Amino acid sequence: MSYITYFFSSNYVAPPSPSSFKQADWMSLIPSQVEGFRYLNITALMSYPNLFQGGTLLSIPSLNLSLSLSDVTYGVDILIGEDEVVTVIALKPSVLDEVSLVLNNSSLETASYRNVSIYFLPVSPVNIEGSAWICLHRGALIFSEGKIADAVKILDAAKLVIDSDLNPFFSNDSLKVGYLLSSLGEDQLSFSYFKSGNNSYNVDWEMRSVRSGLTVRYLLHFPSSSLVDSEYSDVVKVFFAKSKSVYKSDFFIFGDFTYSPSEIRSVIMGL
Repeated sequence: MSYITYFFSSNYVAPPSPSSFKQADWMSLIPSQVEGFRYLNITALMSYPNLFQGGTLLSIPSLNLSLSLSDVTYGVDILIGEDEVVTVIALKPSVLDEVSLVLNNSSLETASYRNVSIYFLPVSPVNIEGSAWICLHRGALIFSEGKIADAVKILDAAKLVIDSDLNPFFSNDSLKVGYLLSSLGEDQLSFSYFKSGNNSYNVDWEMRSVRSGLTVRYLLHFPSSSLVDSEYSDVVKVFFAKSKSVYKSDFFIFGDFTYSPSEIRSVIMGL
């Protein structure tokens, strides 16, 4: 036991400089102050045949519109508040033109915000008990859905994503350093962030990166370095017992896990 404790506690990593952070394309439509998000590199994930069920990513029968996995480069699910989820689907240029033509020629109710036309779907194609708003912005389809009674609320969620250029998510040094520590390079299959809420370990948010070879880096952020030190032993036992390595870096504790290709679904879903 003493050997393990010494091994873990000696793995201090100096935090990288926030100036090293470079924003990737998929980050451009994530606004600040969200509850969480998950990015999926669809192009890379298509090489895992057991991950997706079927080739259709989104189908909107009322518009006779269907998007296949091959039409998309990446997707981001954004949790806004406690109930609103906005999905960003980056489209290949030729597909973007086709979808734009379909929406422009539709008879859907339309709202306009910052020169972006947002179209209302009375019945959501994902959850028939809800409604949805969709639009095209910066090369992506933005899809916001929720309860039918919350049509205004889910429209506001879509607007918040459109405003991401005014209030980008990666706008403070703490988030930038967290990303640099957890990203594991540029060939990521998936990346996620979630606020942790009230918990006995004083974790306030977490990041999780999955790269080719199914190496997963899981990172926890604490409000202070003193909490990192005081919570370290318990956090390692609970969250990193099966990791191959554990590190700490000022406000962070993070570790690496390795999985087999057969576990791809649970790895991407964060199970």
